Amino acid sequence: MEMKIFFYRADLKSFEKAETQKGGLAAFSVGLKSGYGTPDHLFDNLERNLHKVQSINSSSEITPFRFASIFDYTSTFLSFYFYDGSLDYPPCSESVSWFIVDYVDAITDNLIRGFRNIKLAEGDVSNVRPPQALNKRQVKNVFVHDGKK
Repeated sequence: MEMKIFFYRADLKSFEKAETQKGGLAAFSVGLKSGYGTPDHLFDNLERNLHKVQSINSSSEITPFRFASIFDYTSTFLSFYFYDGSLDYPPCSESVSWFIVDYVDAITDNLIRGFRNIKLAEGDVSNVRPPQALNKRQVKNVFVHDGKK
């Protein structure tokens, strides 16, 4: 499973405005996998509340967490890919600086089942967008080892 966390530029004042502006958004993508190491307790609150979100327009509040804590258990080596691209859902605006983290965090089988139980719009059974062409975008790979690039 993949978790995406979006941030918008503060000067644009809202996500909606930022998604229409080139460079308005930054998105971090992290892989999540069950049966892979010890599950991260970072997602316990999400797992406890996910049953409240079963269809469009349903919601639940979860306790905020420090995003960087996802990487607390990694070794001194971290790698990620970076490129300027688009939203991966309509309207697919060219407004996102993507950071694809080359790291997989452990989660529980229950959390994955919870996400699979959510009903998608219009009877859709998958929320996966097919891979898109690079369209001359440059993809950069950044390695950090002991705090040095």
